[in-house]
Amino acid sequence: MATCDILMILDADLTVPPEQLTKFYDAIASGKGEFINGTRLVYPMEKQAMRRVENGSLTEAEIERVGETLMKLEQKMGELKQVFGLKDEDLNLHLGPLGDLM
Repeated sequence: MATCDILMILDADLTVPPEQLTKFYDAIASGKGEFINGTRLVYPMEKQAMRRVENGSLTEAEIERVGETLMKLEQKMGELKQVFGLKDEDLNLHLGPLGDLM
């Protein structure tokens, strides 16, 4: 059981290299947020997977895997929101001239 002020979870597949965890720590330590969540969708992915999603070159099995992963992410975010007492609007990001993320 975690007993400190900051809990960091690193995916076993190392999509985000452990060396990048300092970025998340720095964001929390500097007060940019109370809950910082990274997503692999903003990092370069192996074999440019996101480009393959966009151009339709994924196999049926890969499409299924992406769908399952996104459903698991949504489920986990629901669990985390419940644990931390957050609502969807609490997680919204204001992107300046681009408007809000959600």
